[in-house]
Amino acid sequence: RFLISVTPLKAKNVVLMHRPKWAEIGYSLLSWFLTKKMKNRVTMVEKGQENDMMMKVVGGATFIPIDFSDVEGLISKDIIAQHY
Repeated sequence: RFLISVTPLKAKNVVLMHRPKWAEIGYSLLSWFLTKKMKNRVTMVEKGQENDMMMKVVGGATFIPIDFSDVEGLISKDIIAQHY
């Protein structure tokens, strides 16, 4: 119950890709204080699995912009990038 109502956002899933070594160490230390439910919401993607995991987590190519990384997305415009 350490982190309940401390973070201002409620994420269903946090995907960590291309992470540096210090992030892995930080998460391993922080994970001692996370509940099982919070641990299940964090997805650590290993090198070489980025494209497959991206399709699985996001829901497929129909939800990914065309020019996003080397993933073959289908959205012609990035709605979020237009506004910010």
